Amino acid sequence: MQVGILSDIHDNIGALRGALERLQHTRALLCCGDLCSPFIVFGHNHQFEISQTDKTLLINPGEIFGGLTGTSTFVTIDTHTRTPQRHKLH
Repeated sequence: MQVGILSDIHDNIGALRGALERLQHTRALLCCGDLCSPFIVFGHNHQFEISQTDKTLLINPGEIFGGLTGTSTFVTIDTHTRTPQRHKLH
C-alpha cells in the first residue's frame, strides 16, 4: 500500500493542490502539520477533548476502538462556524 506524507504546508494551497494531484494513487494520506488552520487535531491518548486556546480549537476525537474508554467517538467540524460536534457510535 502506498501512503502519501505531507508537512509544512503553511497555507500554500497551490503547492498543496499540486501534491494532492500527484498523490491520487495513494491509499492513505498523512499530514504532519503546519496547515495554519484555526484548529489542531490530535489523538493517541484515546481521551475525547474539545477546548480552545486563544483563537485555536484543540480537538481530540477520542477513540473509535472504544475498548479503553468504553465509548467509540469521532468529531465533525463545520469550518464556516468553527463548530465541532462529537458523535458516539455506541
